[in-house]
Amino acid sequence: MTILTQDLRYGFRTLVKNPGFTAVAIVTLALGIGANTAIFSLTYAVILKSLPVPNPGELVRYTFRESGESDLSLSGPVYDALRKHETVVQDILAWSGADLALRENGTVTREAGALMTGNGFRTLELRPYLGRVFGDSDDVPGGGPNGYQALLGYECWKQHFQADPAIVGRSLAINGRPVTIIGVLPAGFEGLIAGQRAHIVLPLAFEEVINAPNPQRHAAGNFWLTVIGRLKPGESVQTAEANLRATDAAVREEADPTHLFLRGFFAPFQIRVESGRSGRSFLKVTYSRPLLALEILVGLLLLLCCANTALLVLARVSGRLREFAVRSALGAGRGR
Repeated sequence: MTILTQDLRYGFRTLVKNPGFTAVAIVTLALGIGANTAIFSLTYAVILKSLPVPNPGELVRYTFRESGESDLSLSGPVYDALRKHETVVQDILAWSGADLALRENGTVTREAGALMTGNGFRTLELRPYLGRVFGDSDDVPGGGPNGYQALLGYECWKQHFQADPAIVGRSLAINGRPVTIIGVLPAGFEGLIAGQRAHIVLPLAFEEVINAPNPQRHAAGNFWLTVIGRLKPGESVQTAEANLRATDAAVREEADPTHLFLRGFFAPFQIRVESGRSGRSFLKVTYSRPLLALEILVGLLLLLCCANTALLVLARVSGRLREFAVRSALGAGRGR
């Protein structure tokens, strides 16, 4: 350690004595490393980041797209038919973002929320930070015998309610209806759609309140649900895709018996399945290829910066030959 400390001190003094070289080397490397860090952070957030749930690799997402185009959401009837016919998944949930009006102490504030089917937390294997989660019995018209129940996002609980543990069991007015807060979501979980934070999560049945007097839960032509399932042990995305192709006709027939939508205007669109480890990202389809190309370019930039710094170091070697000779004469080995 003594020798290492001496070498580091000597190296630092050498850099201080050559401020021009030091500045150019630092700026060159900072440019390459900074650009790579920024682009990789963006790529990770848009493409690579997994949902903060147990075993995200087991999740699959059902898409609805025409060749190469951005995929649409799925309708309520399509979700019901998929849940009935899909046999390679343990269960399938439906999720949708929602704009909620929270009334408290006479003041109404708009909150970003979400609606999820009662089986959602079971499918995601997600446990609350505080309280409990809602289930299938809570995802019914009117909210069941105890009325509508909801969970708060962790950040919303900390910032809006000052992390008050007594919030569990408290009733709030959301979109003009009383809703009981039964729990707080774990830290880090902000929803299933990248870039859309869900501060309040309600059962999907609450859609009848949001869209009153024309609820869309069973409308065959309203495509608004993000659908995610969890594979059974031993199954894969490929087996899920094969099963989906085998049941596609039955799913379409049950979801749209009038043939106005799935066999009409949306006939060219195909229901497919892909990995759901990252949830859904509207940016991923549009920007994944440009981001990967940009990642390659900034990687080459870092390589050029390193090569440039290496050439600068080699260029200084000719001016350090006398120094090397003195150090060698004093007993320094080839490694030092």
